[in-house]
Amino acid sequence: MEKENKYMRSLIENAQHGKIVALEELYGINLDQVHTLVTRLAGNKLIAEAITKNILVRVWEKINEDGPGEMMFSEWIRVLSVKITINELKNPTFLNDKKIKKHLKKHNHTADFSSDPTEKIIAELDLEHRITFVLSKIENYNLSEISNFIGISESEAESLLSESIEKISQAMSEAPTELDLSEHWKNLQEVIDPENTILKSALEEIKEIRTAEIKEEEKENEAERKEEIEELEKAIERERKEKAKAIREKRNWGDILPDFNINKKVVLGGIIAVTIIFLLFQITSSSNNWSVSASKGTPFINDIPVERSNVFATEDIITTDQLSSATIEIPKIGIIEMSKKTKLIRHESELTLNMIRGGIYVNAEDAIAKLILMVPDATINELNPGSSYSVEVDEKGNSTIESKNGWLHVSSENDESLFPEHYVLNVYKNSGLGIPYHLSSSVEYKALLDEYLFGGKRERTLKNIIAASSSSEAISLWNLLTRVDAGHQLENVYYKLAELAPHSKEVTKVDILLLDPDTLNEWLEEIKQQL
Repeated sequence: MEKENKYMRSLIENAQHGKIVALEELYGINLDQVHTLVTRLAGNKLIAEAITKNILVRVWEKINEDGPGEMMFSEWIRVLSVKITINELKNPTFLNDKKIKKHLKKHNHTADFSSDPTEKIIAELDLEHRITFVLSKIENYNLSEISNFIGISESEAESLLSESIEKISQAMSEAPTELDLSEHWKNLQEVIDPENTILKSALEEIKEIRTAEIKEEEKENEAERKEEIEELEKAIERERKEKAKAIREKRNWGDILPDFNINKKVVLGGIIAVTIIFLLFQITSSSNNWSVSASKGTPFINDIPVERSNVFATEDIITTDQLSSATIEIPKIGIIEMSKKTKLIRHESELTLNMIRGGIYVNAEDAIAKLILMVPDATINELNPGSSYSVEVDEKGNSTIESKNGWLHVSSENDESLFPEHYVLNVYKNSGLGIPYHLSSSVEYKALLDEYLFGGKRERTLKNIIAASSSSEAISLWNLLTRVDAGHQLENVYYKLAELAPHSKEVTKVDILLLDPDTLNEWLEEIKQQL
């Protein structure tokens, strides 16, 4: 089975996480194919436009339900298009829409999308004959597949196909111009161009649906929050009553001490001594303690609610849900702010943290040591203490790292990246590191970087990257040096980067093209000074 390339997998995963830009790119790649198929099945331009728009909306809904799975996205959307089109064409509610009903009175199923006489003859067939013929002779589906689409037996599908060919042959023989059926349907135009408004209209409807869903989610969250507050108030009241009961039942120290013939001052002195020793122990050991406090809602450490301030020890797991956030104070480092739906694990090795999902902001501008942060398939190190950065890890394990201050070094099993503030790096689980890009880089430029690494047509893509690169993308090109194919591709990146950020005489072209680490780092230092 043919596999999806990395660029397409990246688009699909981003679309599944609600990124409209990725969804729009997927639609752009497949819209011509979908619209052409739907138009021939419908035999009518207006109906085809309405159904195509419905398909795009339905694809957005289904991509999160089950998605393409092991199928190529192009084949998945093609099968989905056939099913939705047949359902709509058989749906009385759809066909009774005022606009469509009025249009059908005027055009019926005449091929108003083409002047080709064969297209017109196919469009004039009744629904089941038209569907059978288009799926068999134009889309190359077999009788078994067609019977499943329409909901009939294979023998019935075969009969419909024979009848449709006979009907078309008869119509062609009666046409003013003599047509050769056996050849003509094979030479039909490959693409029936869609109107620009179809994609725009579908995206607007998707945004409206998503906005309504977000509002509904907010209502549900508000109800959950209210319920949580009520439960908390009940718990506080229960605790208050239990404490009051305990106080009433507790005997007075004055009643207890005489029974044991112990001097009260001695006992109290002992208690104070033990307390001082405990506090001294806490103070001397606190430098290794990470403390956690709830910023909002109720975070959990090892499934135990965080109350005011708790110690975050080695091998502990801290989580926040959709209603909570937390702050972690780390000696020698600074503060980590945890967003909602985040999960972190502290490692035994000092100053090492594993991020499983969610979002954090690391504020380490006053740090005197370096934090090691592990995300799926990559490790984040500060080049020098004193960096600040944000990290997002989605449910699929893909990470987005943005440097806010200072330089970051991110490494995976096979690659590494270096980038300063105002740059962002994507790490794709099972695919690896992307190329860092500047916050001002265009969406198209970011897509080109991913396409070069994970897609096909590297030669053409690299030319587009080089043509689109400006001085703000110098760090992107520097990182690209070690990721491009050797030979003229490497040279082309070198020449563009040397144009944007010229190097000194000590940095030689020969050593750069040999990817000498020391020379690359020297050039990077010079680029830093020019930024």
